[in-house]
Amino acid sequence: AGDVTFSGPTVFGDAATVTTGDDTFFLGTVQLGGNLAINSSSDATFTAAITGSSTDQIILNVNAISTLSTVEVGSIVTSPLGRTDLSGNLTLTGAVDSVFTDRVLLQANVVIDVTGTADVVFANTIDGATGLLLDFTVNTTGGGDPFSWRIWVEMD
Repeated sequence: AGDVTFSGPTVFGDAATVTTGDDTFFLGTVQLGGNLAINSSSDATFTAAITGSSTDQIILNVNAISTLSTVEVGSIVTSPLGRTDLSGNLTLTGAVDSVFTDRVLLQANVVIDVTGTADVVFANTIDGATGLLLDFTVNTTGGGDPFSWRIWVEMD
């Protein structure tokens, strides 16, 4: 087998599922034409923007680390077995709740704009990268309540 790498801009014209036991890399932009499911026992890394419509959902069933940069989709759902690293802002435009059941690690200041009618649910811890003072903001114009945190993690 081996790693799965999408090296340039990737366009999914319909719903898509990527299933692998190895790392998955999206090295260019990703345009969704339906839901995208990643099923992996290793890392899934998105290095550029992910865009889609308000009905497109990213489903991350990753048992290791999912790394997201800039995202504009309807919603995101993660599995509780891994960790989601956020290094860019998210815009969630859908009517379906986004649920982060895994741990979330901020790699930079992050703003989540919820412009749809759904909520964002964090069912696990939210931490910042070691030694960084980071801002984490959720703005809502649809359903849920906005909030803002400043997160500091001391170096060991």
